[in-house]
Amino acid sequence: MGTGNVIASKSPIFKRGDFVLGFLGWQEFAIVNSTEIEKLPSYENPQLSLGVFGLPGLTAYFSVIEVGKAMAGETLVISTAAGSVGSIACQIGKLLGCRVIGICGSDSKGAYLMNELKIDGWVNYRSESNLQSALRKLCPKGIDVYIDHVGGKVLDAVLANIKKNARIVLSGAISSYNQKQAPPIYNYS
Repeated sequence: MGTGNVIASKSPIFKRGDFVLGFLGWQEFAIVNSTEIEKLPSYENPQLSLGVFGLPGLTAYFSVIEVGKAMAGETLVISTAAGSVGSIACQIGKLLGCRVIGICGSDSKGAYLMNELKIDGWVNYRSESNLQSALRKLCPKGIDVYIDHVGGKVLDAVLANIKKNARIVLSGAISSYNQKQAPPIYNYS
């Protein structure tokens, strides 16, 4: 998905200078059919359509509010919390009054989550020797809502700390995308 600026058009729908959104490829110029793109409002930064007003924002919104049904006072855990969807989900959770815990893969991302997004805690899944135990320390009363983008070992560690009647939103499983077989989950019971 990308944004572009129309430099020439044979379509009555689009004119020179219009901002558009579509699968434009990673290139400087693209020739596309008018049915493959949509016009963006001229009054807003077109890059917002790639984030908070685009698929990442919609995914975060529906994951936290509509599917996860996160509520004030609940513990919300988000994997890839510093990513495009995760960072928006963290902010939505904080706005709702949730206790937000992020899972990410570097200390600099953890610092971003704490200092910029003001979440309540985080864990680095790469450097933490026992993710299940680390999550138990961060979520001593258990996890009410989990937004999962990773699957595999991260999901397994969360499942060991999940509360009864919790909601789990499976939004992705990046840990197994390049594998022939998904990693086993042991705490699913």
